[in-house]
Amino acid sequence: MDMSPAADVNKGVVADTTKALRAGRYNIPSVDAGVVLKIGLAHAVITRLLNGADRFEAITVAQQLCTLKLRALGLEAVEAEMIAAQSADEILRPEVSLRD
Repeated sequence: MDMSPAADVNKGVVADTTKALRAGRYNIPSVDAGVVLKIGLAHAVITRLLNGADRFEAITVAQQLCTLKLRALGLEAVEAEMIAAQSADEILRPEVSLRD
């Protein structure tokens, strides 16, 4: 599977990153750099979660890495932490609880 930023599977990530960069939300050198950062961190989170993280650890690690990603893209700390906390709760909590 092609995981390059130009791959069809990444069209949404490219569109979101382009929109955020143009709106001044991200402070990154290029769309390509932002997309590669997002894809790399997504793979890191998935790998970590598949390697036996318990419920609390899965949510905590995902939230921390999401915060780091948003900070790397240029968001302020408080906003990045708020978005990461909401995302972890909305996305991961239901998924993790189904496996327990």
